Amino acid sequence: MCIKDEDWHIGNVIRRLRTEQGISQGQLCRGLCSVATLSRIEAGNRDMDLILEHRVLNRLGYFPDKYESFESQEEFLQLEQRREIKKRMDSQEWDTLEALLKQYESQWKELARTNTLHRQFISTVRGWLLVRHQHRHQDGIKMLEMAIGLTVPGWKDEWALKGLLAEEELEILNLLAQSYQLLGEEARAYEIWEQILLYLERDNRYLRAMVKLYTGVICKVLPILLHEKQAETGLKLCEKGIGTLARRSDLYHWPELLYWKGRSLELLHEKGEAALQAAWEAYKRAHYACRLFGNEAMAEEALRRAGREEPWETI
Repeated sequence: MCIKDEDWHIGNVIRRLRTEQGISQGQLCRGLCSVATLSRIEAGNRDMDLILEHRVLNRLGYFPDKYESFESQEEFLQLEQRREIKKRMDSQEWDTLEALLKQYESQWKELARTNTLHRQFISTVRGWLLVRHQHRHQDGIKMLEMAIGLTVPGWKDEWALKGLLAEEELEILNLLAQSYQLLGEEARAYEIWEQILLYLERDNRYLRAMVKLYTGVICKVLPILLHEKQAETGLKLCEKGIGTLARRSDLYHWPELLYWKGRSLELLHEKGEAALQAAWEAYKRAHYACRLFGNEAMAEEALRRAGREEPWETI
């Protein structure tokens, strides 16, 4: 895509990306803003805030750097606060997360009243806190369902092959699936995870940009598949995840994928469809990878499943 300097504005970039991909304005802005608003943005007649800009570009498969396009100190501060909050969510520092969220809510209270994306962010974090920290699963699930419904109104349908979603929307769906699983509704959780995988596999740009989410969801799905004795499907998913990591030179969930590869091969061996040596080799790699990443419990489980009492020589 080539844009002359005199034609450059964010709306023109969005219009070029959108038309090159054959996406309508209605498809792109669904749940984010009206078609009329997007039309004015594309024409350069209306500005857009940084959060909306990132969400729209994200849906188009473009993932801008955090320093690439902020226009004010206020926008930069919002973005940094959101990143810090997400970091605490990942590390499960619940008390710190609660404090940071309260600060964010207080500081941007007026904005949250009028801005859907800010309201969605606050509802997502609050819902996850209810589920994981306060163990109020039903209340948390209702809040997460409300949050995703703000920008993905058809999320209960088979959205993976129809709509456009950004990374943040997929992450909310992943949290919702985890919440369903904690409540014992594994079938509903699996259905969402399956849709996320389908969506990410639609376009290599999504896989490259969201490899952590992709491999994380695979690791959530694998125990379900193997419990249902779907070892062949599980093995294929393991290979997809490991292959994606290899192409990206990333290590997200790599030890877990090696472990689940061993489990899949072990089940296939029991059915006479794989050699025991293949499972043993996978467990061996999983053992050392898990130790390298500090997952001692899974490292010991890999060792136990391989039927060896002592570790192997370093590989």
